[in-house]
Amino acid sequence: MKYRRLDENEDYTIGRRDEMYEGTEAVAQAVKTRLLLLLGEWWENRQDGTPLFEKVLGQRLRVDETPDEIDLVFSERISGTQGVSEITRFESKIDAESRAYTAEITIKTVYDTEFSVSISSGANPLEIKM
Repeated sequence: MKYRRLDENEDYTIGRRDEMYEGTEAVAQAVKTRLLLLLGEWWENRQDGTPLFEKVLGQRLRVDETPDEIDLVFSERISGTQGVSEITRFESKIDAESRAYTAEITIKTVYDTEFSVSISSGANPLEIKM
């Protein structure tokens, strides 16, 4: 699997062959771009995308509430990514007082490797660690 790199503005890089990821890095980049694509944002398929505004942001969060619905949104986007074989760990929590959601996810690839994704509603909303 090959996947085009993103620049510092999260735009695809165009022009040079060395601007492609392969293997596990390609899968990680595909997961990242699928999570960052908002529902209705892509002109060729308005049904594709993460329903961030529709199902994640602005949800009423109670102290006793579990993040199950939000977890489902992210796990479906990740599982539907080419090169992902399974999600081996998904831990999330909601801090109702600050209205913050965080998740730590470990993903196994078809290359029999793993990488981690951190999602938060903080300053760095999506971080991929390999």
